[in-house]
Amino acid sequence: MVDVVAGSCGPITTGENIWCGFVDFEGIQYVSSLSNTRSEQCMRLISPQTVYTSKRLLVAENHLGIIKLIVTDSPESLAVDAIPGTWWRTIRFGGRQLTIDTVSDGVKLRRLISGQQESTAWNVPEPDNVRFHYFASDPHRPVAARMASFKCNDPSINGYSLCWEGGLAQFHAHTAGEDLSYYKSSPHACWLYMPTDHDEIITEVWQRKAWVKRERALAFKTSKGRTFIAGAYLKHLSPRRPFSLVERFSRQSSRIFFEESDDGINALAFASDVPTVGNPTFSCPQPSPNRVYIATEDFFFSSHRLEGLVNIIPCLIKDSGGISGMLLLFSDGHRGSVGQVRLDSLGPSIAVREAHPWFLAFGRMDGKYPYAMALGTARSEVERDSHLLLQLFCDGTLEWIWSRRQCLVIYKGQKSLETV
Repeated sequence: MVDVVAGSCGPITTGENIWCGFVDFEGIQYVSSLSNTRSEQCMRLISPQTVYTSKRLLVAENHLGIIKLIVTDSPESLAVDAIPGTWWRTIRFGGRQLTIDTVSDGVKLRRLISGQQESTAWNVPEPDNVRFHYFASDPHRPVAARMASFKCNDPSINGYSLCWEGGLAQFHAHTAGEDLSYYKSSPHACWLYMPTDHDEIITEVWQRKAWVKRERALAFKTSKGRTFIAGAYLKHLSPRRPFSLVERFSRQSSRIFFEESDDGINALAFASDVPTVGNPTFSCPQPSPNRVYIATEDFFFSSHRLEGLVNIIPCLIKDSGGISGMLLLFSDGHRGSVGQVRLDSLGPSIAVREAHPWFLAFGRMDGKYPYAMALGTARSEVERDSHLLLQLFCDGTLEWIWSRRQCLVIYKGQKSLETV
């Protein structure tokens, strides 16, 4: 394997030696040239035998040019991790001589063009045997320009988030001590969060297809019986929008690929065989009967049993002081969440005890939209200026239906203020 880290516009051929030059630009090394003519300042990237002994040329680029070239048989053997702003393209040799056109800006190479180059850019080298799953059956759909990905079932991962902007927009896998600045790139998005426990893995991925973006969703099942819906609450539409199984995972670290575009996620991809099972079915979790009107904005639903609950970490709404959701911590180390949880907006942890009540206070934001105002273990802590108070204990099921502007909380037949 030849690994060239980041060079004239014109064609080159793989039938002769290909020499690679480099240049430093703004602190980053780029490929400055590719040529069939040898130069002392260049190193050999490809020999005529390469197209027979190796399968592909991997091209890494950022928005200014090509930063890396790798000749290899298998992308899976490289252990390349995703780097924000870096995208990979593949030129396949196919055991034959190729002509490659180089595109330069006069300082560095911007693109390589070949009839054997894949048009899709990937945030890690494209794996072999990729299968796509689209959210809408459209024979005229364009090829995805970019496919991003996130790791799953890696020991370092402690949770996953979906960014929702009128539809599926982005996925993120969380690790301890991570930089949380990615939330700032989508300040008005909704974030759906699934924490994971030690040794908990995703076992199944289910897809809900639809032409309408707000009706698309993914569902994740885990080894500890957790079900996470990465999508909107459809209410009465749910039975008519079934989920289909698209992936089964083992304990081995894997990746889920998804289209990255201004139009949201229209495609998924997996580097594995199609899961073979009989006739699998999936039942989408549903809340208790309610009068939430979903036609005017996107709502989401989450719930959790409260037995063994010992600590609650509220997620605070910036500027208003309200609560958008809660991270739930249990005596056995289990973690759960309800509502919208952003890890950059967590408040102080509140301890709760078995058989002792705790309280959620509700009011109306701007005099109209119901929201959770405060959380506490004493009624006097939270009831001031509230319109309604719910008393809860460390048992039963807590249900949370929410949008960007409002929420409805249901617990043991009690309901918070009705949404509008």
